[in-house]
This record gives sequence, C-alpha cells and structure tokens, in this order.
Amino acid sequence: MTETKKAWLARILIGGLCGWAVLLLIGFIAGSLSLFGPPSFRGFQFVDGTMEHLLGSEALAVAVQFVLFFLLGAGAGVATLPFADDGKELLLRSVLHFLYMEGLTALTVWLNFAGHESPLPWMAALALLYVLIWGVRWIFWWFELGAIREKLGLTRRKRQKEEAR
Repeated sequence: MTETKKAWLARILIGGLCGWAVLLLIGFIAGSLSLFGPPSFRGFQFVDGTMEHLLGSEALAVAVQFVLFFLLGAGAGVATLPFADDGKELLLRSVLHFLYMEGLTALTVWLNFAGHESPLPWMAALALLYVLIWGVRWIFWWFELGAIREKLGLTRRKRQKEEAR
C-alpha cells in the first residue's frame, strides 16, 4: 500500500471517528444521551421517531445514523489532505468532494426530518463554508506566491530597487 493510500485511510478513519464523536455530542446536547435524571429521561436515544418511522426500525435507524455521521466525518477528514498537485485535478477533486458532502448533508437532513425541514438551507450553509475555506486558502496562496516571487527577484519592487542602484 502506498504512503498516499495510507494517509487517506488514516484520515478517513480519524474523520469517521470524529463524526461519531460529533453524533454523541449532538445527542448529549439534545438531551437524548443522559445517564442522569428520572428514568424517563435516561437512556441512549440516537434517533427520534421520524427516522425510525421512515426506515421502519429503531435499530436500522440507529445504524444508518452512525453510518451517515461516519461518512460525514470521513469526508471532513479527507479534506485535510492535499487533493492534487495539478490545477485541473485539484478542481475536479474539490468539486467531487463538495458534491459528496452536499449529497450526504441532504440525505442526513432528509432522513432526520423526513420532509418537515428542507435540506436547502443546510446545503447553502455548507456551500458558504466551502466558499469561505477556498477564499482563505486563495489568500494564503496569493501571499505565498508573492513571497516566492520576491525571493526570486520577479517582483516589480525588487527590480526597481536594483535598477535604482
């Protein structure tokens, strides 16, 4: 197995486990994961009746919820790796990653809210997050490129200083 594949698998696994941690955190915040309080409030409830009704079984709904959060976490973990060295390949992989995350987000919202809430606002929020991340990356790349050009003497300021001497 190549080093690249090992890095991808490690990020997928770590990201997936982080996705499960987020699921548990959401459950704790929502009050469905509580070991305290009266018996009616204690227990581990990972899904509400909506997903259970939609899928026909609580066990299946819990399994689907864990799979979805693992896949969402895995997608986030993969995003921490460099996608490619080539511009076209980077664009293609970025678009594929975006579509993967958008599809999983839409599916997760649909399964959890079963038509009571549109996935579009969630998908729009994810798209805005992508724009923000790409914008910040582009700014950092711009400054790195400027520093490289400065060191190589390819900037106007450095040439003007040399010509003035």
